[in-house]
Amino acid sequence: MPGLDQLEAFLRKDPTNTVLAADLLGQLLAAGHTEHALEVIGDLPPATRADHGVLFLEARTLLQSGRAAAAAGVLRSLLALGTDAPAIHHDLAYAEFAQGHFDIAAEALQPALQTDPPLPQAQHLQARLLHWQGRLDEALAGIDVALAQRPGDAEACGIRALVLLDLDRFEEAGQTALAALSHDPTQLEAGITAGTLALWSQRVDEAIAVFGATAKRHPQAGRAVAGLGQSYMLGGNIPEACRLLEGAVVRMPSHIGTWHALAWCQLLLGNLAGAQASYEKAFALDRGFGETHGGFAVLHALRGEVAEAEAAIVRARRLDPTGRSAVYAQALLLLADGRDADAAALVAPIVTQTPAAQETDPLEFLRRLRAQMTGA
Repeated sequence: MPGLDQLEAFLRKDPTNTVLAADLLGQLLAAGHTEHALEVIGDLPPATRADHGVLFLEARTLLQSGRAAAAAGVLRSLLALGTDAPAIHHDLAYAEFAQGHFDIAAEALQPALQTDPPLPQAQHLQARLLHWQGRLDEALAGIDVALAQRPGDAEACGIRALVLLDLDRFEEAGQTALAALSHDPTQLEAGITAGTLALWSQRVDEAIAVFGATAKRHPQAGRAVAGLGQSYMLGGNIPEACRLLEGAVVRMPSHIGTWHALAWCQLLLGNLAGAQASYEKAFALDRGFGETHGGFAVLHALRGEVAEAEAAIVRARRLDPTGRSAVYAQALLLLADGRDADAAALVAPIVTQTPAAQETDPLEFLRRLRAQMTGA
């Protein structure tokens, strides 16, 4: 089989050859060279680019490069031209799914599920849609059907692992993720599951390795990027964590926990304005989330706004009695009031659970935290 350089040379000599163009684009996509594929598409003569097979590959290239809306437009034009295939319906559904249009995606996906047997990618996407809609039991049932039909399906296995994780079936999720990764080390959901379990167990190096590999292979996957950022945060590399979390909130603007993680990184870098903006984003998503009010309390405490901080602490504790941010805010107020021993006693239980600070004196930890946040 000719290599990519040879195929590209052949196409330059024969740019109207639609078979050759489709072959080159297919190989570029398989190799992950999406931007190069878009350059090739842009250089094609209009008649070659209008070929339905080439148009389909253009849509898939746009989809793989994160241009979901543009991909959906190309795919809808193909359907309007009378080209109808399960793969087109699947890719259109995926393009809508990538934009968060879950109901539209579910409707677009139906023709790809009506084949006998169903298109495997369509079964995968259906489970992902159900998962994102919070219909976890339905997602699990659907992916179990796919696995019964194809027991070695690494994609289905990985999706199953993430659904199990979100169902709090942690041991089974970990085993399923490892099984998926043994078949496909780049599988997205399995990587997210394995990385999350490592992060929650405070195995920082393992979490960074797993999330790093997953995010590199799937740069548009917000949950993988966020997990990597949180892993660096747990490991004490706050600038890198902040950079990654800034990218994660772009990919997942409605995920409140990622806004909170970003806000804390910004606090630790002394960027109070950035933290304020992040907490406001979180507040817009859910006004009744305790940790958001705790974050506002920390900001008020750092600015010396005692009455406002105390009011925010009351709200935070009412909404989430176990929230950490309210504890930090109260400790900062005590520290500012000269009540060092009380402040240290308040944060001591948290310090013992913080990997980067377990051997640190609680008072010293709190003072260092305040200094980082205020730049003092």
